[in-house]
Amino acid sequence: MNYQKILVAIDQSAQSKTVFETALELGRKSSGQLMIFHRLSLDEPESYTYTSVQVEKIVHHYKFVQEKLEQDLEKVRLWLTGLENRALEAGIKAEWDWKEGNAGRLICQVAKNWNADIIVMGRRGKTAVMETLLGSVSYHVVHHAPCGVLIVQGK
Repeated sequence: MNYQKILVAIDQSAQSKTVFETALELGRKSSGQLMIFHRLSLDEPESYTYTSVQVEKIVHHYKFVQEKLEQDLEKVRLWLTGLENRALEAGIKAEWDWKEGNAGRLICQVAKNWNADIIVMGRRGKTAVMETLLGSVSYHVVHHAPCGVLIVQGK
């Protein structure tokens, strides 16, 4: 199969290195291009349940949350740019994107909007019972993707 548009969905887990390398190899073999996609996981700021909270404390807390968010986003931006550069150095056209929200739905949406030929992603190896109870990003993508899906099995 010749895949011209390869969407590689990754997080910052150890398994993502293998997922990315698999996508790079697929890109090399098919002279395709990569879209490196990462779902942002933004932590909710802690909610206040006090009856009387000083306004200064709330303002300070949200400034801290904003600064941490900006630092985290910069780290992700540098990480994704590094992956893009690795692909470019290997002679593979690449770009990256990120979004915040439900990972499975976002991956399928990006694949559709970008007209991906295939999605390369990892699977953590949950048991069937755990997948049934908790759900699975890879399960959702396999059943809703607008294109083929290559799952790189986790350990």
